[in-house]
Amino acid sequence: MTKKILFAIFVVLILFDAVESFTANCNYKVSSYVIINSVYECHIFDIPITSENKDISVTGSHLSGRNNNDVTSIWIVSDWTLTFFPKNFSNFFPNIKVISIYYLSIEALYGDELNEFPNLELFEIISSNLTTISSRLFEKTPKIRVINFSYTSLERVGHDLFTPLNVLQIKWLAFYGNCINQYEWSYNQTAILSIIDELLEKCPFDDEENFFTTISLATTTEKNLACTDRNIEYLVCDLKNEIEGIQGNLKSKEERMDKFGSQLAQIQEDTQIKIREIEATFQNELTKMGEEMQVKDGKIQIFESRLKWMEEEVLRLTTNPCACK
Repeated sequence: MTKKILFAIFVVLILFDAVESFTANCNYKVSSYVIINSVYECHIFDIPITSENKDISVTGSHLSGRNNNDVTSIWIVSDWTLTFFPKNFSNFFPNIKVISIYYLSIEALYGDELNEFPNLELFEIISSNLTTISSRLFEKTPKIRVINFSYTSLERVGHDLFTPLNVLQIKWLAFYGNCINQYEWSYNQTAILSIIDELLEKCPFDDEENFFTTISLATTTEKNLACTDRNIEYLVCDLKNEIEGIQGNLKSKEERMDKFGSQLAQIQEDTQIKIREIEATFQNELTKMGEEMQVKDGKIQIFESRLKWMEEEVLRLTTNPCACK
């Protein structure tokens, strides 16, 4: 049993070491963006996310009187180390309105990257390897007002990218330095609509469904492995809990054994005391009985002496009747 427990602990330690994790260190400050006024922002530098399911946690000292709920903007400079779109930030910052990312290595946005940010108003990816944007990217972000994909390698844009949005609320649109070379930051809705038309014309994505199906098939093995990693993690967690349970039971049994040992020792001590008391009482009784026997022996000797005297007197009187005169 001990060998099995030690082996299980060894496996747990190895598997836990294999689980990837990343801690984002936020430098908090107040910033401003075009159209969007003052925001309380988390600045992150060099965020090496190289796994789709990488665990993310956040650290950093807030400005006085602020907390995670006050954070409305995330600004990331990845130094080309960000190969998967960061997810689960909403677990720490539930009120995000602005996401700004520089130097992204991701080549395609599949459409679910922004689903956790329903209040998003500004989204920009600047200076990146991005080539492809899915039609579903803004499906869950109807409040978008500012979009900036400048200085990317953009070639394909989903035909329905802007369908979920109210294009009349878009106040800034920038696709500078890629398949088109346009931006509009005024309230000129005609100019903004013109950029959208040009974008869909010059950056067509007619085979979008086949493209993402191919990508999906190509990454099936990787996702299955990721799923396997999660299953292993769950198994590790279960194994760890089981080991802790066994250790708890062993500790409880050891405590009960110690308690039983103490009780047994006390019983043995009490028994020895009782035995000594009984022996002492018995010895006292024997001594007393001995003394009483000695007294009785003395009385018997006196009685025997008197009886002998009386026998002698009776004999004398019967043999010499006149001896009494």
